[in-house]
Amino acid sequence: MPEDYQSWQKMLAGIDENLKDIVKDIEVRVIGLGGVKSKLIGRYYGYYKGSPSTKSLFVVFLLTKKALRIRIRVDRNTFKDPKKWTGAATIFDLWFFKQGQEQEFEITNRDQIDYAMELIQQSYEVSST
Repeated sequence: MPEDYQSWQKMLAGIDENLKDIVKDIEVRVIGLGGVKSKLIGRYYGYYKGSPSTKSLFVVFLLTKKALRIRIRVDRNTFKDPKKWTGAATIFDLWFFKQGQEQEFEITNRDQIDYAMELIQQSYEVSST
């Protein structure tokens, strides 16, 4: 594993300052959902509803220099994305979620945080503990 991927802090060090603030804000909000645990998964950072397991994983962050890419688990029967930010991952991209449908979107500015949290909240609600 490259040294930059050995900790979340090292990964955060390599991104734009503006994006660091966005990531910190959204992390606080995700943890504020209640009972959330987190851990590094290779070059990604996963958040779990309760004890870490494939069933409790509900959101995964991937950092790029200028954007925070977010993967969430959704129930395709109830998931709502009126702004159409998300795209379904292809069968070859299903990395994290063994149940439900995997969706991905990215955020690049603070104005996107509230809607991103609406999408993440839906994933949190369908995840098991």
